[in-house]
Amino acid sequence: MALSWYQMATDPMQPNAEPDAPGEAIDPVDEASEESFPASDSPAWSVPEHAPGNEVSNNQAEHRFEVHRDGQTAFLTYRLRPDALVFMHTEVPAGLEGHGIGGKLIRFALDFARDQKLKVVPLCPFVAEFIRRHPEYSDLVRA
Repeated sequence: MALSWYQMATDPMQPNAEPDAPGEAIDPVDEASEESFPASDSPAWSVPEHAPGNEVSNNQAEHRFEVHRDGQTAFLTYRLRPDALVFMHTEVPAGLEGHGIGGKLIRFALDFARDQKLKVVPLCPFVAEFIRRHPEYSDLVRA
């Protein structure tokens, strides 16, 4: 697939490139249409939460919550304490970014903590920010 003028102009690995004709206007809609998926492909936000590959599981042996999708694994690591879950790190592979998987992992983990009557310690900045944006979980944070 040939690179668009915009890709060539913004890609530091490409030599300086110019539009085909001086002063040629670039139609952003036309550019996006050439590079987008076919209309039959659903956008990421329309994928149902319980679609195959979106299930979150608790891998207790590895101390992490996981989502397996397209041969890749997104995860949220934790340490279990007698009265709390300490969230250490969230990782979503680049190929899975933009599908809300990180949020699904965190929501599942926080709901798990609530069900188990555990407090949470969000050492992972992504988890801390999620809780800040979703105050319905703030009661779980250990004071």
